[in-house]
Amino acid sequence: MLFAGFVMKIDILTIFPEMFTGPFNSSIVKRACEKKLLEINIHNLRDYTSDKHKVTDDVPYGGGPGMVMKPEPVFRAVRALGGRRAGKRIILLCPQGRIFDQEKAKELAGEKEILFICGHYEGFDERVREYLITDEISIGDYVLTGGELAGMVVVDAITRLIPGVIGDKRSNQEESFSENMLDFPCYTRPEDFEGMKVPEVLLSGNHAEILKWRLDNRLKNTCKKRPDLLKKNEYIYKNNVYIGLLHHSVLNKQKESVITSITNMDIHDICRVSSTYNIRKFLCINPIASQKMLARRVIDHWIKGYGATYNPNRKEALENIQLVDTLSDALASIKKEYGKKPILVITDAKKFSNNTGFAEIKHKIFTLDRPFLILFGTGWGIEEDIFKFADYILEPITGIGEYNHLSVRSAVSIIIDRLLSSN
Repeated sequence: MLFAGFVMKIDILTIFPEMFTGPFNSSIVKRACEKKLLEINIHNLRDYTSDKHKVTDDVPYGGGPGMVMKPEPVFRAVRALGGRRAGKRIILLCPQGRIFDQEKAKELAGEKEILFICGHYEGFDERVREYLITDEISIGDYVLTGGELAGMVVVDAITRLIPGVIGDKRSNQEESFSENMLDFPCYTRPEDFEGMKVPEVLLSGNHAEILKWRLDNRLKNTCKKRPDLLKKNEYIYKNNVYIGLLHHSVLNKQKESVITSITNMDIHDICRVSSTYNIRKFLCINPIASQKMLARRVIDHWIKGYGATYNPNRKEALENIQLVDTLSDALASIKKEYGKKPILVITDAKKFSNNTGFAEIKHKIFTLDRPFLILFGTGWGIEEDIFKFADYILEPITGIGEYNHLSVRSAVSIIIDRLLSSN
């Protein structure tokens, strides 16, 4: 079977060539061939057998269930199709292969010539894998009848990326999985369908706002549905995260507004977390002069006094703390140092209707050139009025049981690890 064309050549070796007729004679693959951007040749593996029954499989040595694809027909076919000449990719479609994704599709779309071999039964004689193929590809961790369906999927994904196949280049650039993110939500007429309305920003004509909405929703979709994709992004930490520990405008057990005390353990442990994760600065927020004086005595002991020589590592950690009176002072200090207004992310043990997930905040930290203040409360939580200043309210830490009373030091360690760890 031949689909005329000359730019990219794909050969497919299969025992069921008739399966490809429908998929390749319609839609994008057909158009690519008609435009002479792609040539697809389907080869029947049985044509390369030497017996009258055209047998392509046999029982496995060592016993066991199932049949194994014989090496002779495959070697004959590959040699007849040009063998492993320079630059030719010979790809086995089988469950043991690397999982196929958009990056692999982009890579293969740049090839001039590819031969796909469709697996079957218990697989091929191992000598095929050892001496013929250059790659192995799987389309997922599940079992199919054969490699033909996988071949159709892979060829379709590659074809879309061949220059000239899709008219608007932006279609490929903005689709799901480009830049390792899912696509944004799409809407068309009617504007109002049974009370379900198109978002107003898409009707505004403001292209900058539309672009921002689409980017934001691509990120939200990815964080919600496929957070694993974000791990593939090349994150470079820009030393743009600050930790804030709030001691006033916080609540006591009776839900009254109070000012809590600065503790020695909070200073030491949060400073150590800050140094471990390269936090730009730890801002300890408390307006009471005597509390700040006590904190300064502790800090000075470790950075100027005997503690500095006794434990130089602790000295290094405590050099990163700054004492400020109010949250406004903390935000102003960050803006002055970093040169840009900080994004305020407030943490809390309670759930809010507008919580933002860890994956989304992490992505913003690593991709936006803005400082971030991650604010933690003491006592029994941060006063409600403070939340109106938040750009984001981070989702709470959830454990296995119902107990929900982590120390702030533990919460800082867990949250900063989730936001900045490379794992």
